[in-house]
Amino acid sequence: MARAQPPPTVGGAGRAGRWLAMNLILPVAAAWLLVAAFQLLPPPGPPAHAERPYGPLSLRLALPARAGPDPEPLLVCGVPGRAALVYLRPSGPGRARVGVAFLGDITREGDDFALPAPGAGLSVTCSLPALFPPEGDPAWAGAPRSRQVRARHEYWVRVDGILRLEGAVDYDQPGRPPLFFGANPLGGSLVAGHFSGQVLYAPAAR
Repeated sequence: MARAQPPPTVGGAGRAGRWLAMNLILPVAAAWLLVAAFQLLPPPGPPAHAERPYGPLSLRLALPARAGPDPEPLLVCGVPGRAALVYLRPSGPGRARVGVAFLGDITREGDDFALPAPGAGLSVTCSLPALFPPEGDPAWAGAPRSRQVRARHEYWVRVDGILRLEGAVDYDQPGRPPLFFGANPLGGSLVAGHFSGQVLYAPAAR
């Protein structure tokens, strides 16, 4: 049986050097160069489809232990002077109503309803015209024209799955306006600057 050949001994200095270069030094050097090359690459960016999808938005809130008398923002959608604000207004001990203000246009509020205990969770789902693409936009993917028109000219708010406010509006805003959750940095209305409870969940600006 043939025996494995040991590496060259000191007596073959040239052959020993080549053996070391081929079997030890070159693989280590190649691995080091590969690691260095990966470190020089820029960090990966977001995927091309990372934009926030169109459609109604849902929030999960924790109610404050004590709310002030002013309406507080839940969702603000737009830019200064041209925005839609969904808010919660206390209407009595343990009660509130939701409202929508379209800056420079209409403000509407629903009937008051009972709130859960302070600190309890509250789910709010909002639909606003600016949360949908313009009529005829390819993003509608062939949806009926009637559906496009309706979505771009109505608003509604559901609280814990119950419809608390809805109506029609003709309010033009640019596509994909900025969104603010639990905050109103735009001013321009009686809605307070922030929600005194906690926003437990809000969609990421995808």
